[in-house]
Amino acid sequence: MKKIAFATALLLSINVANAADSPKWNKVSVSYLSSNIDDYSLTGLGVEATKLLSDNIFAVGKYSNLSDDVSIFGADVEINAKHVSVGVGYVYALAPETDVYAVLSYESATLKAAYRTSSSEYSENGFGIGIGARHAYSKTLEIAGAMNYISIDNETQTAYQISALYHFTPNWSAGISYQRADEMDGIALSAVLFF
Repeated sequence: MKKIAFATALLLSINVANAADSPKWNKVSVSYLSSNIDDYSLTGLGVEATKLLSDNIFAVGKYSNLSDDVSIFGADVEINAKHVSVGVGYVYALAPETDVYAVLSYESATLKAAYRTSSSEYSENGFGIGIGARHAYSKTLEIAGAMNYISIDNETQTAYQISALYHFTPNWSAGISYQRADEMDGIALSAVLFF
């Protein structure tokens, strides 16, 4: 029992000794996205930006564009899904290396299906509420987790996300994230610029 307590104390002291500053909030990222929605695999790009407006208030904006050619009843149909999210959040420093936050956002989704010369488009909007935590594990590694509730056109989704950022320099990072919701899951590979 003493060995476990000693090992735990040692690990905690190593983490504190190598801890980075608190997570940075002024950033822009570009991501390659791959999502499985129902039985379809869609890929595309996403852009996200966050900016602190004060010590605790931040603005966030996200845009994603996913597409794929799928076979429906033997016909090749091009599917395109776009998502826009604009919101405001509150961040609280739980510890020097750990921030917790909440976000309220406007959400807009557009789904378009095109077959030869005809197409059909469906657009709706709604709102989102999210909570999460970011932890600067070391000067080079940041981990995060989030839960988001989104309601669009009287349909709701709850999504869970985990992510990690590797900081190459104080301004440039690479990230990977995994998100899971009721009818979808996906990963994102990101390049992040902090300013």
